[in-house]
Amino acid sequence: MRKISFEIAEEIRAVWRANQNQRGIKAELARRYNISPTTVWKILSGEMWAAPDPRVILTPEDVQLLRTMHSLELWTLDELADEFGVSRWCASQAIRGLTWKDVP
Repeated sequence: MRKISFEIAEEIRAVWRANQNQRGIKAELARRYNISPTTVWKILSGEMWAAPDPRVILTPEDVQLLRTMHSLELWTLDELADEFGVSRWCASQAIRGLTWKDVP
């Protein structure tokens, strides 16, 4: 199986939109991109490689920095939230790994 990038996932969605009425298009996409039909379905449903949410403020790099700064115990949670322009709740969720689970 092939690892795919966000760009490839967008390409798969574009091909599917252009050919969605074609019988067997999901199987064809799986063959073309060397991925499983289940992976194609997850990409098309947004379960994998969903389009970025315009409401998202933090980047993966921000989350890593937020977690590092928190671990140094030099800033309060409120100060970190203000610094990154997010709510206290959002900062807390990111620090504890309840959101951004894929960021180390």
